[in-house]
Amino acid sequence: MDGIKVLDFTRLLPGPLATYILAHLGAEVIKIEDTGGSDFTRYSPPFVDGKSAVFSFLNAGKKSVSINLKTEKGKQIALELAKKVDVIVEGFRPGVMKKFGLDFDSVKILNKKIIYCSITGYGQTGNLAFKSGHDLNYISFSGIERMFISDEKGIAVIPQVQIADISSSLFAVIAILHALFERERYKENFSAKFIDISMVETSLFFAVESLSKFFATGIQPKPFGEILTGGVICYNIYRTRDGKWLSLGALEPKFWENVVKALGLDLLPSDAMTKPDEKENPAYKKLKDKIASMTSSEIEEAFSKYDIPYEFVRGYDEMVEDPHIKQRNIFYEIDMGGEGKGFKLLKLGFMKKVRNPAPELGEHTREILKRELSLEDKEIDELKKEGVIFAL
Repeated sequence: MDGIKVLDFTRLLPGPLATYILAHLGAEVIKIEDTGGSDFTRYSPPFVDGKSAVFSFLNAGKKSVSINLKTEKGKQIALELAKKVDVIVEGFRPGVMKKFGLDFDSVKILNKKIIYCSITGYGQTGNLAFKSGHDLNYISFSGIERMFISDEKGIAVIPQVQIADISSSLFAVIAILHALFERERYKENFSAKFIDISMVETSLFFAVESLSKFFATGIQPKPFGEILTGGVICYNIYRTRDGKWLSLGALEPKFWENVVKALGLDLLPSDAMTKPDEKENPAYKKLKDKIASMTSSEIEEAFSKYDIPYEFVRGYDEMVEDPHIKQRNIFYEIDMGGEGKGFKLLKLGFMKKVRNPAPELGEHTREILKRELSLEDKEIDELKKEGVIFAL
C-alpha cells in the first residue's frame, strides 16, 4: 500500500485498529484529532513513558493532524485534505460527518475516486442506526452474548476480547482493500465508493458455526454446553496436579484414541462425545481424575508420543516468551522516544514494520498542511492562534 494516503477520523478501538493494519501494510495514515484531543485512549492507563499503552499500540506509525472541525476554517481544511487522499475512515454515528461537511456525498464531489469507510454499531440505515452503544451492546443484540449467559447457573460472562469492535476492524480492512483493487482494475470507470460497516453484522461472522446450526434447527445454542463450548469431554479444559489448565481438542476419533492410549485409560470411542458430568458420566470422571493426578510435565511427556491436539492455557507472559512465538517474529519493538525500553507492537508475516511511535497530538499538523495544502508557517501559526488547529 505504499503511496496510499488514509485520512483517519476514528477513535477508541474499531477504526484505529483498522488503520493500524493499513499502516502496517504501508499506507500513510493521517489521524485527524480535535484540538482538545478527542481520542480518549490517549488518556487510558497504563502508561509507558507517559503515554497510554493502548493508544501507543493502536496508533503507532500514524501522523496526527489536530483540527477544530467546529470552525468553518477547520471544516474547509479537512475538506481540502479529503481531496488529496485515497481513503477516508470514520466512526461517528450517521449524520455527524454531514454536520462537518465531510460526509461521503460532499467529499465525492471533490474527490471522484475516494474510498469512504464508515464504521458504526448498527449500520447507516435501519431503526437503530442512530442508537449509541459499545461492544457489549452490539454482541448482546447480535445474539453472541446469549451464549455466555446461563440462566440455570445464574452466570453471565462478558468476553475479555471485543468481538464486535475487532470484527468491524477486520472487515473494514477487507472492504477497503477490495475497493482499492477495484479502483486499480477499473481505473477511469471507477467511481467513489462508500463502505457501510456495522459492528453488529460483522460480529456474526465470529459465530457462523452456531448461527448455521440455528438456521438449520431453530434451536438457540446452549451456553457452555455445545460441542465447541465445553459440552463434550473430548473438547474441554482440565486442571492438572500442579495447577495448570490443559485444553484438550480431541474431536476426531483418531485423536481421542491417542488420548486414551497416552493416559492408559479404559475408555471407548463413544465416550468422546459424552457430557462432562461427574455424577452421570463415569468416563468423564476417569478422564478428569487421571489428568488431575498428573503434573503438566508428565502429561507433556505422555502426549509427546502421540499426535494429540492439546495446549496448556498460557498467560501473555508465557506466550511472548515461548520459542515458537519468537521464531515466528510477530512482535517487534519501537522506540517510544523516552527513557524506557522499546514498546512492543504486533505484525503478521505479510505486514511491514512502522518506524514511528504513536504521535503526540498535532505532531504532524504543520508538516501535512505544508505538504498537502501548501500553507506557510505564518499562515499555520495564525490558524493555531485562532483555535482552528493545534500544531507543535
